[in-house]
Amino acid sequence: GRLARQRLDNGAAVAVVAIDPSSPHTHGAILGDRIRMDAIADDPRLFIRSLASRGANDGLADNIADVLATLDGHPFDEVILETVGVGQAEYAVRSLTDTLVLVLVPESGDQIQAMKAGMLEMADIYVVNKADLPGAQKVASELKAVVKLRQRLAADWEPPVIMTGSPGTNDVATLNEAISRHLAFVQRTRNEDDVRRVRREYHLKSLLTRSVADILAK
Repeated sequence: GRLARQRLDNGAAVAVVAIDPSSPHTHGAILGDRIRMDAIADDPRLFIRSLASRGANDGLADNIADVLATLDGHPFDEVILETVGVGQAEYAVRSLTDTLVLVLVPESGDQIQAMKAGMLEMADIYVVNKADLPGAQKVASELKAVVKLRQRLAADWEPPVIMTGSPGTNDVATLNEAISRHLAFVQRTRNEDDVRRVRREYHLKSLLTRSVADILAK
């Protein structure tokens, strides 16, 4: 909610798509994101849509490519996509986003080693949330070590490590500025044909996976 407010204050029309995990028993989801964003939910430049993961195993929803394609046809300047919590191998969101922000909390310290071969190396910006809790600085230090390793492999973008959640700080403003810098970097350096190809491949695979699941369910 605070980040969406910052993007709105930048003058952008923003869509927020938030994915919540589906219950394996009821197949429903809480979808409480609009309630948590109540302070800005009435802004006419903001669209909020909550989705259930519906059994998708990549941190996304099985129809997310269709949803994003639909939003592309509307006058939104940006889409903020919040995934279900992801792990080492669940990095499909990399194919769909321009800027990938990985949010960790102090309790994530033991997960960082396991994530090094996957999502951790995909992120463009690292955020340590709840930075006032014990262990936050340790997580930030480990992330900075990962950044140094990545810089030896590819020196085009240095992912920042940002601490958020500390009272009385401009933490979300810092995150907002980092996102803007990365989006500008992407616009200067990326190959649009490659981006479209990767996203079409993901969309096709998601349609095939959904069709197979529907056939097996009958």
